[in-house]
Amino acid sequence: MDLQLKNNGRRDIEPAWFSHDTDALIFDLGTPIVDLVDVSTVPSSTITPGVSYTGSKVHLHKSLVAKDQRIKIVALVDGPEGDVKCHAAGLLNVKVPSKPSGEMSFRSRPARALSRAAYIAPIATCIVGLVITFQLEKSKKADVRRERDERVASCLYLSEHDPAKAREECPAPKKL
Repeated sequence: MDLQLKNNGRRDIEPAWFSHDTDALIFDLGTPIVDLVDVSTVPSSTITPGVSYTGSKVHLHKSLVAKDQRIKIVALVDGPEGDVKCHAAGLLNVKVPSKPSGEMSFRSRPARALSRAAYIAPIATCIVGLVITFQLEKSKKADVRRERDERVASCLYLSEHDPAKAREECPAPKKL
Protein backbone atom coordinates (compact mmCIF):
# COMPACT_ATOMS: atom_id res chain seq x y z
CA MET A 1 0.00 0.00 0.00
CA ASP A 2 1.33 3.44 -0.92
CA LEU A 3 0.75 6.46 1.31
CA GLN A 4 1.83 9.77 -0.23
CA LEU A 5 1.92 13.11 1.56
CA LYS A 6 2.73 16.52 0.07
CA ASN A 7 3.33 19.91 1.63
CA ASN A 8 1.25 22.13 -0.67
CA GLY A 9 1.74 25.11 1.63
CA ARG A 10 3.67 28.26 0.87
CA ARG A 11 6.29 27.54 3.54
CA ASP A 12 8.31 24.73 5.05
CA ILE A 13 6.78 22.97 8.07
CA GLU A 14 9.24 23.14 10.95
CA PRO A 15 9.57 20.20 13.40
CA ALA A 16 8.75 22.54 16.32
CA TRP A 17 5.33 23.26 14.79
CA PHE A 18 4.12 19.73 15.56
CA SER A 19 2.30 19.56 18.89
CA HIS A 20 2.79 15.83 19.68
CA ASP A 21 5.87 14.64 21.57
CA THR A 22 7.47 12.39 18.95
CA ASP A 23 4.93 11.75 16.22
CA ALA A 24 3.97 14.49 13.82
CA LEU A 25 1.31 12.50 11.99
CA ILE A 26 -0.35 9.14 12.68
CA PHE A 27 -2.25 7.39 9.89
CA ASP A 28 -4.40 4.28 10.24
CA LEU A 29 -4.22 2.26 7.02
CA GLY A 30 -7.22 0.13 8.02
CA THR A 31 -5.25 -3.11 7.54
CA PRO A 32 -2.48 -4.64 9.71
CA ILE A 33 1.00 -3.64 8.53
CA VAL A 34 3.57 -6.43 8.07
CA ASP A 35 6.54 -4.19 7.25
CA LEU A 36 7.49 -0.81 5.84
CA VAL A 37 9.05 -1.49 2.44
CA ASP A 38 10.23 2.02 1.53
CA VAL A 39 10.19 5.64 2.63
CA SER A 40 11.29 8.18 0.05
CA THR A 41 11.01 11.90 -0.61
CA VAL A 42 10.86 14.08 -3.69
CA PRO A 43 12.98 16.07 -4.26
CA SER A 44 15.62 13.64 -3.07
CA SER A 45 17.62 16.49 -1.50
CA THR A 46 14.97 16.94 1.22
CA ILE A 47 15.12 15.26 4.62
CA THR A 48 13.48 11.83 4.80
CA PRO A 49 11.46 11.79 8.04
CA GLY A 50 11.60 8.93 10.51
CA VAL A 51 8.71 6.50 10.05
CA SER A 52 7.58 3.58 12.23
CA TYR A 53 4.45 1.45 12.55
CA THR A 54 2.35 -0.35 15.14
CA GLY A 55 -0.55 -2.57 14.12
CA SER A 56 -2.30 -0.77 11.28
CA LYS A 57 -0.90 2.69 12.12
CA VAL A 58 1.98 4.50 10.43
CA HIS A 59 3.78 7.04 12.62
CA LEU A 60 5.54 9.88 10.79
CA HIS A 61 8.01 11.43 13.27
CA LYS A 62 8.75 15.13 13.66
CA SER A 63 10.91 16.40 10.83
CA LEU A 64 11.29 19.37 8.54
CA VAL A 65 8.80 19.07 5.67
CA ALA A 66 9.92 21.40 2.92
CA LYS A 67 7.56 23.37 0.68
CA ASP A 68 6.43 21.11 -2.22
CA GLN A 69 8.10 18.09 -0.61
CA ARG A 70 6.40 14.75 -1.25
CA ILE A 71 6.84 11.85 1.16
CA LYS A 72 6.02 8.37 -0.12
CA ILE A 73 5.62 5.49 2.34
CA VAL A 74 5.26 1.97 0.92
CA ALA A 75 3.88 -0.53 3.43
CA LEU A 76 3.37 -4.27 3.08
CA VAL A 77 -0.07 -4.98 4.57
CA ASP A 78 -1.82 -8.18 5.56
CA GLY A 79 -5.22 -7.95 3.90
CA PRO A 80 -7.17 -5.80 1.46
CA GLU A 81 -6.55 -2.09 1.15
CA GLY A 82 -8.60 -0.22 3.75
CA ASP A 83 -9.65 3.39 4.19
CA VAL A 84 -6.78 5.62 5.30
CA LYS A 85 -7.62 7.78 8.29
CA CYS A 86 -5.49 10.34 10.08
CA HIS A 87 -5.55 9.75 13.86
CA ALA A 88 -3.26 12.62 14.78
CA ALA A 89 -2.30 15.68 12.79
CA GLY A 90 -1.29 18.15 15.46
CA LEU A 91 0.14 21.35 14.07
CA LEU A 92 0.34 24.42 16.25
CA ASN A 93 -1.81 27.36 15.10
CA VAL A 94 -3.40 25.23 12.38
CA LYS A 95 -6.99 24.01 12.48
CA VAL A 96 -7.15 20.41 11.27
CA PRO A 97 -10.60 19.48 9.92
CA SER A 98 -11.99 16.34 11.49
CA LYS A 99 -15.04 14.12 11.68
CA PRO A 100 -17.12 14.05 14.87
CA SER A 101 -15.27 10.89 15.92
CA GLY A 102 -12.00 12.85 15.88
CA GLU A 103 -10.61 11.08 12.84
CA MET A 104 -9.80 12.95 9.68
CA SER A 105 -10.86 11.45 6.38
CA PHE A 106 -9.02 12.22 3.15
CA ARG A 107 -11.13 12.91 0.08
CA SER A 108 -9.85 12.57 -3.43
CA ARG A 109 -8.99 15.64 -5.49
CA PRO A 110 -12.10 15.23 -7.73
CA ALA A 111 -14.30 14.98 -4.62
CA ARG A 112 -12.79 18.18 -3.20
CA ALA A 113 -13.23 19.94 -6.56
CA LEU A 114 -16.86 18.82 -6.74
CA SER A 115 -17.44 20.09 -3.21
CA ARG A 116 -15.96 23.50 -4.10
CA ALA A 117 -18.01 23.59 -7.29
CA ALA A 118 -21.19 22.99 -5.29
CA TYR A 119 -20.42 26.14 -3.27
CA ILE A 120 -19.30 28.24 -6.22
CA ALA A 121 -21.94 27.22 -8.81
CA PRO A 122 -24.87 29.23 -7.33
CA ILE A 123 -22.71 32.33 -6.97
CA ALA A 124 -21.38 31.99 -10.51
CA THR A 125 -24.92 31.46 -11.82
CA CYS A 126 -26.10 34.66 -10.10
CA ILE A 127 -23.17 36.63 -11.47
CA VAL A 128 -23.77 35.34 -15.01
CA GLY A 129 -27.47 36.18 -14.64
CA LEU A 130 -26.68 39.71 -13.52
CA VAL A 131 -24.24 40.22 -16.39
CA ILE A 132 -26.82 38.99 -18.92
CA THR A 133 -29.51 41.25 -17.40
CA PHE A 134 -27.13 44.22 -17.45
CA GLN A 135 -26.25 43.55 -21.11
CA LEU A 136 -29.94 43.25 -22.06
CA GLU A 137 -30.74 46.55 -20.33
CA LYS A 138 -27.78 48.18 -22.01
CA SER A 139 -28.94 46.82 -25.37
CA LYS A 140 -32.49 48.14 -24.80
CA LYS A 141 -31.15 51.61 -23.94
CA ALA A 142 -29.00 51.55 -27.08
CA ASP A 143 -32.05 50.57 -29.17
CA VAL A 144 -34.11 53.43 -27.70
CA ARG A 145 -31.27 55.88 -28.40
CA ARG A 146 -30.88 54.58 -31.95
CA GLU A 147 -34.65 54.94 -32.63
CA ARG A 148 -34.64 58.50 -31.23
CA ASP A 149 -31.61 59.44 -33.35
CA GLU A 150 -33.26 57.98 -36.47
CA ARG A 151 -36.49 59.89 -35.72
CA VAL A 152 -34.54 63.14 -35.25
CA ALA A 153 -32.62 62.56 -38.50
CA SER A 154 -35.89 61.80 -40.32
CA CYS A 155 -37.51 64.95 -38.92
CA LEU A 156 -34.52 67.08 -39.95
CA TYR A 157 -34.69 65.63 -43.47
CA LEU A 158 -38.47 66.22 -43.69
CA SER A 159 -38.21 69.79 -42.33
CA GLU A 160 -35.83 70.65 -45.16
CA HIS A 161 -37.50 68.67 -48.00
CA ASP A 162 -41.19 68.37 -47.01
CA PRO A 163 -42.12 70.88 -44.27
CA ALA A 164 -45.85 70.00 -44.40
CA LYS A 165 -45.18 66.31 -43.70
CA ALA A 166 -42.63 67.29 -41.01
CA ARG A 167 -45.34 69.28 -39.15
CA GLU A 168 -47.65 66.22 -39.17
CA GLU A 169 -45.13 63.51 -38.17
CA CYS A 170 -42.55 65.32 -36.06
CA PRO A 171 -43.16 66.83 -32.64
CA ALA A 172 -42.55 70.51 -32.20
CA PRO A 173 -39.04 71.24 -30.92
CA LYS A 174 -38.82 71.99 -27.22
CA LYS A 175 -37.70 75.44 -26.22
CA LEU A 176 -34.99 75.63 -23.60
